[in-house]
Amino acid sequence: VGQVNEAIAHAKSVGLEEASSLSEDLDDLLKKLRSEEELETFWRCFVRAFDDKDALDLDVWTEEAQAQNLVVPENVHSAVQAVRGAEEAKRAEREYQASFEARVEDAFERGDRSELGRLSTEALALGGDGSRAKARL
Repeated sequence: VGQVNEAIAHAKSVGLEEASSLSEDLDDLLKKLRSEEELETFWRCFVRAFDDKDALDLDVWTEEAQAQNLVVPENVHSAVQAVRGAEEAKRAEREYQASFEARVEDAFERGDRSELGRLSTEALALGGDGSRAKARL
C-alpha cells in the first residue's frame, strides 16, 4: 500500500496527468483490498478460536461480526453453540469430580463405609472412576 502511494505521488510530481485519475481508481481498489484483508483476518481469527475450542474467543469474534454487520452463516452459530456446550459439560464434570472427591474424603474421615460403598457404586454408574472410594473402604 505504501509503495503504491509513493508511486502515485512520484507520477504526480513528474507531471503525469493521468496520475490523478489513476490515484482515485487505485484509492478505491486499495480501500476494497484493505476491507477484504480485514475480513480475511477476521475469519482466520474466528477459525483459530473454533479450532482451539475457545468459547470466550468465539464470543468475542461473534460480537465483532455483529459490530461489523457481517453475515455469519447459521451453521457457524450452531458450531459456536456446540463449543459452548462442550465447554460447559467439561466444567460441570470438573465440578462434579471435585465434589465427589470431597464427599469421599468426608465419608472416609467419618469412617462411613456404607457411604464409601455408595459413592463407589455412584461413580461406576456414571461411568466414572470409583477406585478412590473403593480404596478407602
